[in-house]
Amino acid sequence: MTTYEDVTSGELEDHEDEFNEEDERAIEIYRWQRLAEWKATKLKNKFGEILEISGKNYIQELTKVGEGLWVILHLYKQGIPLRALIKQHLSGLA
Repeated sequence: MTTYEDVTSGELEDHEDEFNEEDERAIEIYRWQRLAEWKATKLKNKFGEILEISGKNYIQELTKVGEGLWVILHLYKQGIPLRALIKQHLSGLA
């Protein structure tokens, strides 16, 4: 059985007059879902990544970021338990 996901937009247009109201509704719902997925992916890709850098690479890493981009620094000392939680939250945001 062919699903809407497997059909190209051209094939949908060719058979458009064969669709009933329920098919039209299903196609519209699918379009909105795909649009929402696309927007979520676009937003997710807007942000970068978490990089761990050493003190000696600090200047080099920050200057290559580019104009108009923001950098969040999380300076920490090894062995502090709260550091892992903060890193986890920052990773979720990135």
